[in-house]
Order: sequence, then C-alpha cells, then structure tokens
Amino acid sequence: MGITSIALQYLTVAALRGATLAGDAVQPGAIDALDVDVARLAKPLIAVFIGEDDRKVQGKELIGGEHRVELLIQAFLPAEIDVAVNGQALRINTREGAADLVMGMLRRQIDRALSASDSDAANLWRILVAEVETTSAIPFLFQIAEQVRIAANESSYLCRLTVNEPAFGEPLTSNFWQAVIAVFAADPDYEPVATWVAAEISAPDGMATWRVQQADLGLTQEGREGIGLGPLELPTSPAAEAPAIDGATVDTGDEAWSLP
Repeated sequence: MGITSIALQYLTVAALRGATLAGDAVQPGAIDALDVDVARLAKPLIAVFIGEDDRKVQGKELIGGEHRVELLIQAFLPAEIDVAVNGQALRINTREGAADLVMGMLRRQIDRALSASDSDAANLWRILVAEVETTSAIPFLFQIAEQVRIAANESSYLCRLTVNEPAFGEPLTSNFWQAVIAVFAADPDYEPVATWVAAEISAPDGMATWRVQQADLGLTQEGREGIGLGPLELPTSPAAEAPAIDGATVDTGDEAWSLP
C-alpha cells in the first residue's frame, strides 16, 4: 500500500461523507463490529479500507507499472433508520426484514457519490481510478449480544488506477497531487497527514538528485558508477550531491589526451 492507495482510501471517505444515509459517519479503516456501540448507532456507519494491492512491475521499477487496488467499503446498520422521501418521514426497522432494502439504497447512494458527485474528492477519485473492473457485495450479520444482531455488508471494488506512485524525491508540482493534499489538509483530522504525504513525495530524507535517478533506473552501486551517475564513492549523507567534474583524461596505453 503506497501513496496512491492512501489517496484512494481517503478520497473515497471524503466523497462519501454527507452523501449517503450515513451522513458524516464515514471513517477510514476496518471496523470490528464488537466495537460498535449499538445503543448509539442512530444511522448507518461506513468504513473504507484497502484490501489487495497489486502492481505489475516492469523490471525493477517498484513504484511503476499497472496498478490494481481492491477498495473495500463496509456498512453497519442501526436497528431503526429514519428516511425522508418526498417530504414524508419513514421509520424502517432493519431487523424485521428490511435490511436488504436499506443496504440496497445505501449501496446505490455510494455508487452515485463516487460516479456523479461534483465534490473535489469525487472528481479526484474519478481521475485516480481509470476503471472499476469488478464489484461485489457480501451481506453478513454480527451477533454482539444475546438476540442483538447488526446487519452489515462489505462491498468490493477492484480499481485499476491511472495515476502512478510519485517518483522518489519528485518536486511537488503535479496538479493532481497538489489537489489531493489540499483535500487532506481541509480535514482537521487529516491535516497532519497532508504535511507528511507532501514531504514524502517531494523530499524523502533529502534524497540527492542522482539517488532519485538511480531509483528510477533500478541501478546497483556498480551500475550507477559505471555510467558516471553520482559520486564514485558512496557518500556518508543521503543528501550528498555528486561532485562537479572539471575534466577527464583518456589513456589508451599508447597515448593519452585530455577532454575539456
């Protein structure tokens, strides 16, 4: 799970908040149903997290290649839910056979928020996700006390991403990543994460330029030195740049000459 998967998870959370029956009760990370406070569960609760995360790597380019991520969305229902339809208030008991109805409506609202919402988070989600290849949903029940069950559902979206991981030490000039970080920063809970992600993209450990190029090419130290990339001796600091070359001498054994 890298920065693109983190972005997918949080953009999903931000796109769903306020867009479904769950209201703002959308959080990142899986939920253990045993930790759900049934007495206080007045509306659906949604949890967003990442499942399988696969990359088709080309050579040794670990952060490139085709990227597929399984986006998982869990929903937990309260015993009763109030719904307004055309100005008419409805109270639905989810433990008397109506759980499937409510889950179906909630799933539709989730799909609509990701597909058709004009929020910044939803627009960025659609830029990041090139294609949703498959979707599936599994209903289940959690019994947390005698005769107390929570109706739940886990939806899976297999997403093919169109945005690659940022290169190591890449200057933060990409409009996409700047916009993602702005969405992070707008959430008080995620503002510190925005700072961390920006720092990790632009200058992890103050990487020298030649180290960024070495990572992009997948070179060993010997390979790097063989093409004249970076210093000839491994520096003690990761931020050390290669010294400037003032000139060179070609020596064939029979003759030698200097290069400017």
